[in-house]
Amino acid sequence: MAAAALHEDVLADVLRRLEPRPLAASRCVCKAWRALIDSRRSKLCVGLLPRSLAGIYIGQATASSNLPGFFAHRTSSVSGTLHFLPSSTATAGDKPPPRRYEIQDHCNGLLLLDNRVVVNPATRWWSSPLPPRPPPRMGASTFGAEFLVYDPAVSSRYEVFSIPCFRRNCSACYCCPSDNKSGDEPVLMNELSEWPPLLHTLDVYSSSTGRWEERTFHRQGEAAGTIADMRFDLSGHKCKAVYWQGALYVHYKTYFIMRISLSDGKYQVIKMPMVRVVNDYPHFCLGRSEKGVYLALVIQSRLLQVWVLNKSYDKMEWVLKHDKDLNLGLPRQTHRRWILQDLDKDLRYREEPNEENFQWSSDDDNNDIKRVHMFYRNRYHGNMDVLGFHPYKEIVFLCEAMQTGLAFHLNTSKIDILGNLHLVSSCDKVLSNTRFTGVSLPYTPCWM
Repeated sequence: MAAAALHEDVLADVLRRLEPRPLAASRCVCKAWRALIDSRRSKLCVGLLPRSLAGIYIGQATASSNLPGFFAHRTSSVSGTLHFLPSSTATAGDKPPPRRYEIQDHCNGLLLLDNRVVVNPATRWWSSPLPPRPPPRMGASTFGAEFLVYDPAVSSRYEVFSIPCFRRNCSACYCCPSDNKSGDEPVLMNELSEWPPLLHTLDVYSSSTGRWEERTFHRQGEAAGTIADMRFDLSGHKCKAVYWQGALYVHYKTYFIMRISLSDGKYQVIKMPMVRVVNDYPHFCLGRSEKGVYLALVIQSRLLQVWVLNKSYDKMEWVLKHDKDLNLGLPRQTHRRWILQDLDKDLRYREEPNEENFQWSSDDDNNDIKRVHMFYRNRYHGNMDVLGFHPYKEIVFLCEAMQTGLAFHLNTSKIDILGNLHLVSSCDKVLSNTRFTGVSLPYTPCWM
């Protein structure tokens, strides 16, 4: 017993000296090594678990865009490209065309793609496609928005939650037979029924079983509205979710946040914060940052508002943390070392000899030696949109006029110019009125 214990201690001491990638590969040597590494997560797996930001995955913004892409520093230790994934099937004698992957969701290092494949870009692992999801139980006038739940500190297994959403502008009170591809009878629906329901049954895929299962959650508190209210949303907002401390927070259209507790089978509706009058539907951005769950919104093109979700007893409320006019003269720091990579190509970028190399690291934002300080007193050009939050620091990522990536520090109001995004052509005549409506997901690599 003592010799075996000593042997494990010596082996653990050796493994502790490895870098994340070879340590992750060591888990594949044998079952004993994997059990040893997993059992000593607190000491060995610190470097394997998500602890830093590698970049931001950008979903397609316009029909003419070459997106999706990965916006990151040139010297990032992790390449966000997905060139290692198999291409689409080609006909005989033809070269297979490139597969344009769309990112649906991200959670702690795993990506969910539009072909329903789960991918870990850091380790270049991917799963088999998820099996077909059961047909919508409420008919073809609804569809499922799928979100990942993965916590590598707890388990190597992951789950995919399918959240039912209603198709907008549907005037019928039942699903159209011509749209019912499942072949089932149309499902009668009462448009005045409250939503979400008291008992909410969701389809959940588990990687441990390899199949979809029904899971029912009991609502705590009031509903958000009616089914008719959900259909009336004309914002074009795409559902988004974040996972935080055992709960999945789903931003359902522009109406509410749904907090799904995975431990006790309960969920609750969290109303959106009150905002100033805007001309169109507010484009809230849900994210996770240093103090938990955050919301950000840019109104009137320049006014940035940020809220933090605060839990007091059983009540959830939004606390306004930041309310700033971005047109004010703010310290502006230039780096310009981030680039937008093509997901389908294994690109290697060389340093431009005449370009100033201002290194920006989100893990060392106090290093002012490599920064150039100036006061930006002119007005910004074009709309300002929110791309997401830094998961471990109070930083909001913005894009200016669909052209430039920025990092806004909430505590100091300083702005870092990260680099060019070029989400649309710079000669676009309606550039100043173009808004980013695609998916943007800050990526934290996991080496497990």
